[in-house]
Amino acid sequence: MTIAWLIIAVVFGIAILTFVSLLSRRTSKLKITEYRERWEKIVTYLASEDTYSIAIIEADKLLDKALKELRFKGATMAERMVSAKKVFSKRDHVWLAHKLRNKIAHETDTKVNKRQTQIALGAYHRALKDLGAI
Repeated sequence: MTIAWLIIAVVFGIAILTFVSLLSRRTSKLKITEYRERWEKIVTYLASEDTYSIAIIEADKLLDKALKELRFKGATMAERMVSAKKVFSKRDHVWLAHKLRNKIAHETDTKVNKRQTQIALGAYHRALKDLGAI
């Protein structure tokens, strides 16, 4: 009878740990005010053609910060985006924005226009809203 109780206790303990782990996984609260302030700063980069690329890079960084704070798994942002794919209502759009960011970051001759920047920022904004960051 003692072994049976021990097995029941171990199974019950594992069940509780699993439940707590799943419950706390995404309950990390984002500081919405901080995200909104950073977003407002990003939008100001639309005022000048010289800062379009900065707007996209900063928006990408802000999304990655939210993904990390919400504990989405992955060593890279792309991996975290895959982990969060069910959360994004426009996942194809955010992927295109992230690819544009990578092109800007890795190909020095990449230029973006205002329309491309607006589209990318729209995708990042939607993704941040989907995550509850803004």
